[in-house]
Amino acid sequence: MKLRKLYLTTLLAMFALAGCQTPSQDVIDLLPEDNVIQKEGHNIKKIEFKNIPADGILRGMFDSYNIYLLVTYDDDSTLEHPLTMRSLSPDLRDILDTEGDHVVKILFRGQEVVAHFNILHSDKLYHIEYRDYQGNLLQIFEVQPGEQLPFIPDSPDREEDYYCIYDNKGWDTDLSGQNIHEDHQIYPKYEKKFKRSHSFSSKAQTDAFQNRFLDKSLSTSETGYTDTMYFHLGRFYHAPLYVARLDPTAGSVYHHTASGPAMSFTAKFESIDLSQTADRYAGIEEMMKSFLKSQITFNAFHSATQLNPWKNEDAVQILDGNDPRFQPQAYETYDVETLLHNHTTTYFDNLEGEYELFKTYLADYLVEHADYLNDLKTNGFNFSIPPSSDEGYYRAIYECDMDVVYCLRSNFFEDELRLYNVQPYFLVDPSSFSVRIDYDSTGDFKPTQKFEYSFDGACQDYLWAKEQ
Repeated sequence: MKLRKLYLTTLLAMFALAGCQTPSQDVIDLLPEDNVIQKEGHNIKKIEFKNIPADGILRGMFDSYNIYLLVTYDDDSTLEHPLTMRSLSPDLRDILDTEGDHVVKILFRGQEVVAHFNILHSDKLYHIEYRDYQGNLLQIFEVQPGEQLPFIPDSPDREEDYYCIYDNKGWDTDLSGQNIHEDHQIYPKYEKKFKRSHSFSSKAQTDAFQNRFLDKSLSTSETGYTDTMYFHLGRFYHAPLYVARLDPTAGSVYHHTASGPAMSFTAKFESIDLSQTADRYAGIEEMMKSFLKSQITFNAFHSATQLNPWKNEDAVQILDGNDPRFQPQAYETYDVETLLHNHTTTYFDNLEGEYELFKTYLADYLVEHADYLNDLKTNGFNFSIPPSSDEGYYRAIYECDMDVVYCLRSNFFEDELRLYNVQPYFLVDPSSFSVRIDYDSTGDFKPTQKFEYSFDGACQDYLWAKEQ
């Protein structure tokens, strides 16, 4: 078998060209490649050119003549191998787009198989169309056969959508410095980055706020008063609530290599915990706290100490979530409109227009769908990763889109204002919950756009909100 393949490679490398206007005895290319015309267990007996018109070929019209190689094997079976401009080497394309009589020789067992290609003048022009990803025409060129484009247009930007960010734009066909031998429709190509926990910060009313002030309430007692302030931190798209264990492996991430086989998994969401203790969903609240710590960067540095409204030194730990008084609220007795006195309109730094907050508490949705979630926990769901999948890391997640609203509550007594507790609320879009196969080329699964807030900003939010 090795000897036969070596023989074919030697045979096909002996294709040579000569022309009356552009004579050449240099080897052009393998024409065609050996794996195209070889036949297992048989030798080639004869090769012939077919359908070459005696009166010549109009320049730029080579493909319209249906020219092909007829390969005959030692068992008298045959193969018709079409010759098209696309299948030929660049050097051969240049010659066949040049007017004149060109001779192609195939050296086979010491004999020459000769074909004449008489290229005639024509007014043929190749059409090169550049389009955007939606198919809209951006630029069109008309080019003489064998000529080059005057310039390559810039590929268009593509705005991110719900699922992807599009970077490193280019064209799916690079004609830079290339002689043109056929029509082209060229589309942009992008490197796709799949969104995960892609957050948008809320847009504050003034520069004095870090986050968007929504509502406040004041209650008084004999010993002092309590301020309750509500701020919208931002919105998270594709927020990963739970990560599955991939059975039969012991881990939650599968590394797929280029040579890896197809793999099948059962994704079991064993960390789902809907249990209730008294009037609290402790398992959901713990998940909420873990999510905030992994997806939000808290900056504890406080530069403007004179603005710090709270006298207690542990206020930073409360805001950062490292304190029992940081209490994620899985649900609330009041609906969202009542809780915020209908102040549910918000804006975002990088999005145009106004938005309504999501109106469903996280626990309300999860408990309502407890049967489905318990099935995901116990039985899981099955999925496969084909061998042709991109090399990288895969995991299964249960995700949704959510708004995070922070409630800052402070007590004033004995001439001191103290941060009493911080209550984050998760407000979710019920239509956004899904199980998704998440991919990352490096395996770190970082948020594609991470949310940040600071102690300094929270102080400013609180002080300025008191004046509203």
